[in-house]
Amino acid sequence: MSNKLNKEKEEIEYIYEVINGYIKNKKIHEEPILVHEVYKFLGISEKILKRNYPEIAKFISNSAKENIAEQKLIRRANLEKAIIHIYNQYGRVDYSLLSEYLGVTKKTLKSSRGVYKGIDVLIRHTLDDLEGD
Repeated sequence: MSNKLNKEKEEIEYIYEVINGYIKNKKIHEEPILVHEVYKFLGISEKILKRNYPEIAKFISNSAKENIAEQKLIRRANLEKAIIHIYNQYGRVDYSLLSEYLGVTKKTLKSSRGVYKGIDVLIRHTLDDLEGD
């Protein structure tokens, strides 16, 4: 019985180690953490992991949720850099230049969802800061 418990404990530690390595790598490369990719990386189905190790499944879910907020901040910072670059290059910033630079459609920029929410205000504040310097 003791050997079985030790083996299970080692297995759990190994799974956490693999997950943490995966998350660390994603963060270094500023890539999003997607739950289904974590399970694929582990080689364990979500259903089996949730049944056998619900605490690990919860850890994966929470890590992905935390990463969503981090990704928004990263994208926001990249958006500010893009605005500054475009302004320095063209002396103006508009949706067509910004969408071309970021590789997204104008419609995506104009939507009020996600990282582009409040983009008009961000552009205005960024340009005001540039002109103030």
